Amino acid sequence: MAMRRTCNDGRRTPFALPTRNERTKGRGEAERHSNKGRPILATGTIITGVMAFPMPERSRMADLICYRGEQHNRWGLPTLRLNDGLTVRDPLPGGELPKIRPADVRNSLALKIRTLIQASRKVETGAISKKDVADYAQALRKEGQTYAIATARDKGGAFDMAYSSFYTIVIPSARTFRWGENLTLGKEEDWVTTTDVITEEYIVLNAPSIEKSTVLGFGHKTGTWEVTFFTDLPTNWVKKVDGKDVSEVKIKKKSAFDEEDRRLMQKLVRPRGRWVDTAGAGDIHAVARY
Repeated sequence: MAMRRTCNDGRRTPFALPTRNERTKGRGEAERHSNKGRPILATGTIITGVMAFPMPERSRMADLICYRGEQHNRWGLPTLRLNDGLTVRDPLPGGELPKIRPADVRNSLALKIRTLIQASRKVETGAISKKDVADYAQALRKEGQTYAIATARDKGGAFDMAYSSFYTIVIPSARTFRWGENLTLGKEEDWVTTTDVITEEYIVLNAPSIEKSTVLGFGHKTGTWEVTFFTDLPTNWVKKVDGKDVSEVKIKKKSAFDEEDRRLMQKLVRPRGRWVDTAGAGDIHAVARY
């Protein structure tokens, strides 16, 4: 069979093969016409004459709504607090904005739980059971820790009293998982939109894995359905303050903080307050490096 050729100067002979562009030209249009009238399943699958090709499934993650009340004399007014969001006072390694690393937080958390187990049992233990997790959850709720931020999934469970502010927080694209052995990630559950089916303590993330998430929360199986967060909650996750839209809060710039503001917010701003002694020994709140 004779071969079809092109001339040396690039001109096509009458017997030259078609170019790749010419071969594929109009293919998309032809395929669209060929699929007209074909049945489509409820899943969005187009049935061809040979096989069914599933269309890409869209992610439909729900938002998790939580509530938190804070006393002004401990956490500052919203005008100060919302510079960097609802931050943790003494975050575990990896729990601090701007670069949150939930996997590091999880490792530190596992060490704390192991320490608690050893202290209560007076024996060394290698594994962390679900009962250990439940015991730690109760201790965390009762005592509170400076490395965590407590919230509730219903308004009645959140702290609310005089000289305090009440925050509504929305965790976007939240996902909930059971705890696995040794605080690993277990089975994913649909516990974001309802609390009626929660059966045990759980993990709150906004990704399919702890490593890819930007939040790490500890869900409690309690009457008020609390969630304790070990990572900072950024300002754009706070939607309401005292029932009003967060946009109505006039945030005071950190550069305008007075001495009392700096003292109160030293551990709560990001990066955490670094003070310079410019007026003499002992005056550690004179200038803030922002």
